[in-house]
Amino acid sequence: GGFKSISFATPEEVFKITGCIPGAVPPFGSVWGLQTYMDTSLVEQGDSINFNAGLRTHSIQLRVRDYLAVEAPIECSIR
Repeated sequence: GGFKSISFATPEEVFKITGCIPGAVPPFGSVWGLQTYMDTSLVEQGDSINFNAGLRTHSIQLRVRDYLAVEAPIECSIR
């Protein structure tokens, strides 16, 4: 299994799918019908995560356990 190659979406693709510019997309792919993948190191970084909330100027802090419960991302090593 696995992938031969992956790439980031272009800024245009990001905006078309999410309505957000790159860097402002919150980590909730399920909002757009997308599967979310999360690096396992996120859990090792502490009890909370901070992320942009649709704008690069607005951020949210959320407990990691609450994020995992709400989004249920696929946890994997992306290193």
